[in-house]
Amino acid sequence: MRKIAIWSSILAGLAVRMWLMIPRSSPVNSPFVRQISAMQRICKKLRDYDYDHPNLKPADVTSRSLPDYVAIGVLSVDDTAYIREHNIIFRGFDPRKISSDIPVLEAIYTKEQWHKRLVGYSDASVVAYDLNRHDEP
Repeated sequence: MRKIAIWSSILAGLAVRMWLMIPRSSPVNSPFVRQISAMQRICKKLRDYDYDHPNLKPADVTSRSLPDYVAIGVLSVDDTAYIREHNIIFRGFDPRKISSDIPVLEAIYTKEQWHKRLVGYSDASVVAYDLNRHDEP
């Protein structure tokens, strides 16, 4: 019985040591990833407006300006400030048309060798197109 306890302790110790030696990946936190995340968050707020605001009908939300979306509570002042500060173009939003091919937000991201066109779609997806390779749709 004692041998089993000793071997169990040894195996448990080895398991813990091996677990501690596994390389961990840290999340990428770059300005590029933050901009994609912010655009995705804003598109998601527009897409999901009816969950948070059940009293709003699609006609109340269609073809509004950014200040209008703040006034009705769909977007925050910080969201619209982010859009302005990062030169993001707001293409408009129609809640009756949710799809991965209907652009809502668009921005150009350039940093050193990076030249990307970021497009946020009405389904809350964000795609980065490489402007150097001309792989845009």
